[in-house]
Amino acid sequence: MKLKRLIVNSTYFLIALAQITCVPPPTSTGTSQNTNQNNVKTLIFEDNIYEDRIKTVLLYPAGSSATSVLNPPIINRSTPVTLVLEFDDLGKQYCNYYAKLYHCNANWTRSSYSDLQFVSDYNETLIQDYTTSINTKVRFSHYRYTLPRLKLTGNYVLVVYRNGNQQDLALSRRIIVYDPVVSISPDIQYSTTVADRNSKQQINFILNYGNLDLVNPQDIKVVVRQNQRWDNAITLKQPLYIQYDKKQLDYSFFDGQNRFPGDNEFRYFDIRNLRTKGMNVAEYATSDTNNTILLVQDKNRSSITYSELVDINGKFVIQRFESQDPGVEGDYANVLFSLNTPPDFEGDIYIAGQLTDWKIKPKYKMEYNIETGLYSKNLLLKQGFYNYQYILLNSKVAERNYFEGDFSQTENYYDIIVYYRPANQFNDIVIGYESVNYRGRN
Repeated sequence: MKLKRLIVNSTYFLIALAQITCVPPPTSTGTSQNTNQNNVKTLIFEDNIYEDRIKTVLLYPAGSSATSVLNPPIINRSTPVTLVLEFDDLGKQYCNYYAKLYHCNANWTRSSYSDLQFVSDYNETLIQDYTTSINTKVRFSHYRYTLPRLKLTGNYVLVVYRNGNQQDLALSRRIIVYDPVVSISPDIQYSTTVADRNSKQQINFILNYGNLDLVNPQDIKVVVRQNQRWDNAITLKQPLYIQYDKKQLDYSFFDGQNRFPGDNEFRYFDIRNLRTKGMNVAEYATSDTNNTILLVQDKNRSSITYSELVDINGKFVIQRFESQDPGVEGDYANVLFSLNTPPDFEGDIYIAGQLTDWKIKPKYKMEYNIETGLYSKNLLLKQGFYNYQYILLNSKVAERNYFEGDFSQTENYYDIIVYYRPANQFNDIVIGYESVNYRGRN
């Protein structure tokens, strides 16, 4: 059986490798005129990459730990912690990239605050920290930008564009700045509904507003996220109970509005070393011009018993063994995903995770290969450790448990964001934030 699997893997690897080597590399002049010639870009106030040449976008609170990149871009306004943006440009020429911030309301529409109300300096900054990649087969420019201190709490969208042209968009990223005016006491448990007890997790919490002169509880809106994702975030517009004597709002619902599917531990692979087989790497090949990685074949896990694994909740970390600066020295590789499952379903399969910005786009769609009997996809990814999962899109509905399953035992990261719009005000601010790692493992 092992020999048969090896033969199938090797055959698929040779077919895929031949297909990749026949594809010419993308070309780009690095000028805004050519990049916009056939591509009209529209700014959307969410995490988004507007060009294929922009890769490996990271936004995180500055820190000395290698795992700082796993933390969400959410900071306490009163602390000295700043946010750091990193990204790669695979274009052939260096470009001048500019960064601009937009203040937004709780629903991510632009607020009425002027730039001078939330930034101290001019709200357009040239990103001057950049380095050309070193000893890599795929050449790129690595950019790094430290965001300025912000004077107001709330939602922000960081926008990066090329050569001072705000229509020539490169990327956008969501940011949250908060003041700890209220405190939050979370209590995460299995679903209280018997039918969902084995598959869903319930996020109860109490909001203590003793430091806030709250007249109308409806002035508060709470957003709960799972694993720092916005695509399945829950918005709670009012509490279940109000305890005025204790100055508490109780969000312990019984109707399911505060429940998330437990999902499953994420699939993972390790390509920190491109010359050996890392975890879940089946085959690898290198040449003078590119690197190719074939991952171990994946299977449908929905009917398999839950198994405890240590993951990073859908995110990725850029690392390269024996390198002090993986941002500049980390190379790119064509990573070949394959899913072994019968084509007996309706819909399309997509790869999902932080590596896709949790987007369902054609470039992340798996294709069925008649020769191998596998669904496969090739993605150009930088060296590091990655988490991912598969999603079935059926009639415009994303079924996240079709290939992965839902288990209430799954370890998940939850965070709670509290928005407040004072009376006679037109903009939302953020007055509280709390995170909790449910069933977290040391």
